[in-house]
Amino acid sequence: MSGKVRHTFVRPSWRCAGCGEAWPCADRRRRLLDRYQGEALRLDLRTMLGTWMVRAKRDLALPEEQAEARFIGWTYDAAA
Repeated sequence: MSGKVRHTFVRPSWRCAGCGEAWPCADRRRRLLDRYQGEALRLDLRTMLGTWMVRAKRDLALPEEQAEARFIGWTYDAAA
């Protein structure tokens, strides 16, 4: 995996291992949207992100609204 940046989360900070942004970073969001196209797959994506959101809320003590916007809200803003 030489030279390839991995945009995955690092716990307990929930920062991106590749770029240091709050995870999911812009690159990871784009890649997830590319992978989960269509409404049925978008529901699968939201379910997966919801699971990570629950873990991040515990690690970071995030308020509900902030956690939802960071982990799930952006999926509704993107074209399905």
